[in-house]
Amino acid sequence: MSTSISTHYAPLDLDAKATPNPALAGNPLLGDKEQERSQNLTAQAVPSAAQAQQLEQLKARDQEVRTHEQAHQSAAGPYSQGISLQYERGSDGRRYAVEGETGVDTAPVPGDPQATLEKAQTILRAALAPAEPSAQDRRVAGEAQRMMADARASIAAQQQEAVQQKGTPQRAYESVANVKGSLGLDLLA
Repeated sequence: MSTSISTHYAPLDLDAKATPNPALAGNPLLGDKEQERSQNLTAQAVPSAAQAQQLEQLKARDQEVRTHEQAHQSAAGPYSQGISLQYERGSDGRRYAVEGETGVDTAPVPGDPQATLEKAQTILRAALAPAEPSAQDRRVAGEAQRMMADARASIAAQQQEAVQQKGTPQRAYESVANVKGSLGLDLLA
């Protein structure tokens, strides 16, 4: 069984239009077509303030997503199944990570509740590793805590079974006393 610890953010509005260059507007030396072509070239070469702000938001989000997912992956250790990122293309043509998830193996270790307990503790640490865990991170942490509780119950059941098979020291004395008593041996010595 596997689950993902993920980071989801509200999408950015990347549809901002370039603002025309006011210095070229109404230039009597340029024809209408030349003015339009000149403004288009200027708009492509120099990002508007809105585009620059959006680009900065994309860069910041990219860093946040990568740091968040790396924290999960590092803490998950051998149970990590890698990071998957979703991208948006910025006005500069580069791709920026805006969402991510880290796959984590959450299956119990068959027949070994102690190993399952240790694995669940690692999963819990991985889910809560980022500075600001997402709602999905908290859900995975809850699953890890349930897995820990189940593993502890299995460990307790195994210990109880071991005690019943071996018997307590008092039971051992009583069973030996019954055998010796039935043989007519003196037990008070």
